[in-house]
Amino acid sequence: MAIAGIGGQRDTLMSRSIVIGLRRRLPEEPVERLPIDLHQQLLRIRRQIARWAADNVIGIGAMATEPPDCGDDRRRDNWTPLHRIATVLGASWPDRIATAYAAQAQAEDEDNEPAGVMLLRDLTEVFAAAGTDRLASSLLVGDLMVMEDRPWAEWRHGKPISAQGVARLMKPFGVKARVMKVNGVSTRAYLRSEVEAAALRYASSPNRNPVTLKENQCVSGSSSRNPETKVTPEDSPNTLKSNGGYAVTPTTHPAVDPDAFDPDAWG
Repeated sequence: MAIAGIGGQRDTLMSRSIVIGLRRRLPEEPVERLPIDLHQQLLRIRRQIARWAADNVIGIGAMATEPPDCGDDRRRDNWTPLHRIATVLGASWPDRIATAYAAQAQAEDEDNEPAGVMLLRDLTEVFAAAGTDRLASSLLVGDLMVMEDRPWAEWRHGKPISAQGVARLMKPFGVKARVMKVNGVSTRAYLRSEVEAAALRYASSPNRNPVTLKENQCVSGSSSRNPETKVTPEDSPNTLKSNGGYAVTPTTHPAVDPDAFDPDAWG
């Protein structure tokens, strides 16, 4: 089922969906207009898809493979049908699904990342760029405000995060600003060692998502329920590219009404 809408849907629906985001096009961005007879033009493709689904429904239903663990069981469940379809299609489809799965997992994890964890990660980057073992709170706040794609410049009601705000977010991690000498001046400052120790424990990876930590994901070989290294044959044919349709459905499959492949009869 595909649902299109403006804005968000109910949380219970969003958490059970694979979301494809759209954005308003710019005036200079060209778009291809849909032909008025698009439904008729896609008749052959729709018939091929319907036949392929009927030929493979039993095999797909019997599969036990699933995507790699991403730290979110519901997201994993959402992607399992596409994962199994890609496994049957073979060719480049398993890798394409794996790439999309990992990308969405990472994007959603970053969107849902707690502010404190995000701040830990950013403070680690600030210290690495500064190359020093301590930084004054005021300097840290200044560096945070100029970070791109981060909320610190407009943290509360359009105002930037303050030194007190940083301290509040760091408190649960045991990271505190202390009065110490920085460039010969006494000021409240953070130690790089404390920030990095907390980041190693709490922010070493986005939500500890194992999917986003791997490169070149192999969606067909990473499931804990799939003991084989690969379930997709090396030379699996891509049946959707066949212009001649599909072979006769095996006799082990239940009989299918020929009208089931006529979209005009679907009602």
